[in-house]
Amino acid sequence: MADHADLLHDPGEHSAPRGRGRRARALAEVGRWLGFGIGNLINLFNPDLVVLGGLYQRLFSFLDPERDPLGSGFQALQSLIAVGSGGLVGLGPGESVQKLYFLPYPHSDFIFSIVAEELGLLGALALLVLFALLFWRGVRAGSKAPDPFGRFLGWGFASMLALQALINISVALALLPTKGIPLPFISYGGSSLVVSLAACGVLLNVSQHDG
Repeated sequence: MADHADLLHDPGEHSAPRGRGRRARALAEVGRWLGFGIGNLINLFNPDLVVLGGLYQRLFSFLDPERDPLGSGFQALQSLIAVGSGGLVGLGPGESVQKLYFLPYPHSDFIFSIVAEELGLLGALALLVLFALLFWRGVRAGSKAPDPFGRFLGWGFASMLALQALINISVALALLPTKGIPLPFISYGGSSLVVSLAACGVLLNVSQHDG
């Protein structure tokens, strides 16, 4: 009977090393893929690599657009020229020069540059104040919501619109690399306008509790 009991325990004794072996192989596979990903991430910041050199220049050309004014820094440089050409009061509505074959995507990605060129510093600041007011009203509406869902909903949509505007304006001022994110309510594009108006509709619904 003792020998028979030992035979019953033999499969469990042999299965434990097999289980440890499977876990070791799984950990080794995870480590291999993790090392592969970290290595590729480090290579993204290596400007000496021929394959990723173009990606590096595109990501960091906004730091010094004059280094390659006709290549990777063209958009940022032309955007800064448009912003600087507006001066204090701008050239006037519809009088922008940079949107005529100089600045790429003046109707969407770089619409803020055209606003600054045509309406000047005062018009650009007025637009910033309007977005700041929209964000403040959205946060205030969320704070007055009667339940956590409405609160986070108001905060989320207000932050979405404000962050999208902040990124677009930062790209126009060469503070961030080109992202392709439109300016809410200002950039040309039906899908962006629909989403922005829907977000405002939700904010208005949440704000009905704002006494």
